[in-house]
Amino acid sequence: MNFNAAIYANAVPGMKMTFGISASKARLGQFIFLVMYAFGCELWAPWSEELGRYCVLQWSLGLVNLWQIPCALAPSFWMVFAFRALGGLSSAGGSVTLGMVRLIHLLPTVRFSLTESTGRRHVGAC
Repeated sequence: MNFNAAIYANAVPGMKMTFGISASKARLGQFIFLVMYAFGCELWAPWSEELGRYCVLQWSLGLVNLWQIPCALAPSFWMVFAFRALGGLSSAGGSVTLGMVRLIHLLPTVRFSLTESTGRRHVGAC
């Protein structure tokens, strides 16, 4: 979610030129993504308990990526707006991720693998 919301700001100048809109109107796509993300988290959370977190996260990520294709090909700003809304609604972020964090404290094998992968990320950045 952070990347998907933050990277949008880089597209504002291009959308202003392409669609002939103001910067504040161009930022509505970022706004609607974050608003719909709040609802998307709650929409996906029950399914993650029933179907499993891995499956739900994969479907969520796939749908978010799928909705970005029409955004890239959009002939009007309102089409970008609509598909950004669908992308936000398709994001399973917070609730599902917090459920995974809960697993860290329940299963020692999961705790080790997540700690190891996180440690590698930090060491690799140095």
